[in-house]
Amino acid sequence: MTAIGAKATEAGASSRTAQMWDQANWSSIEAEVKRLQVIAEATREGRWCKVQALQRLLTRSHSGKMLAVKRVTENRGKRTPGVDGKIWSSPAARWNGMMSLRHRGYRAMPLRRVYIPKSNGKKRPLGIPCMRCRAMQALWKLALDPVAETLADPNSYGFRPERSTADAIGAARDRSTAQGGREAEGGARHPKKLSRAVARLRPVETAHAILVPRRVAAVSLLEAKSPLKNVSMGACELESGDAVPEAIPIRKMKIWHSPDPPADNRMEDLLWPKGRPVTARI
Repeated sequence: MTAIGAKATEAGASSRTAQMWDQANWSSIEAEVKRLQVIAEATREGRWCKVQALQRLLTRSHSGKMLAVKRVTENRGKRTPGVDGKIWSSPAARWNGMMSLRHRGYRAMPLRRVYIPKSNGKKRPLGIPCMRCRAMQALWKLALDPVAETLADPNSYGFRPERSTADAIGAARDRSTAQGGREAEGGARHPKKLSRAVARLRPVETAHAILVPRRVAAVSLLEAKSPLKNVSMGACELESGDAVPEAIPIRKMKIWHSPDPPADNRMEDLLWPKGRPVTARI
């Protein structure tokens, strides 16, 4: 075969693989992966042989490999190569990368070490895996997540799939209601007394330590270097459109909007430094 013929054959193969990737039915692929992720049900039942069988089936399935490659080629690091200098930017490269996800003979490649500058002048080391290693990690994540999420703490909401801040707020509100809505005691209208009152709240309940009337979005109260100074809350929308006021730095916690408390539930009114009322309770 001549060089021209070889190039033509290679171009034709690349065109076919690109077409196969572009014509993938992603809704069907995701449904197949979800079907194989009944690993969670087997984990709850303690059927570990079935868990291993399903994990083996998922990590070797066409749908699992396709979805893993899709995720690593659509995230923020998709244009960052590893030590091999390759990125899967074209449909043909993604298809060929999917076909390369074989367990037999697989060995992880070394990480590419880069140093990220920090604000203090130092550098933070960062290891970047190659695309094939990233895809293999994403493939096994599909098989390990159902087990990890089933066995994880049910009261943990940080960095968990299918969980958000709103879920944590709802769980905290339910727990507060179940416990009778005990109020935080302490002097109500002095900033230092407010700090001491909220500081006594138990860590597990700090997620709903402060309820701010008329807020329409959850915001973060940031911890300050010195008490009562240089503290501001995160971005927040207010019904009136006012700017977010400065807040008292008790500890790092979450605050969210709340309707007016019921009349039969005794609450203690507290003040922001600028005179805005808040209500502290646990």
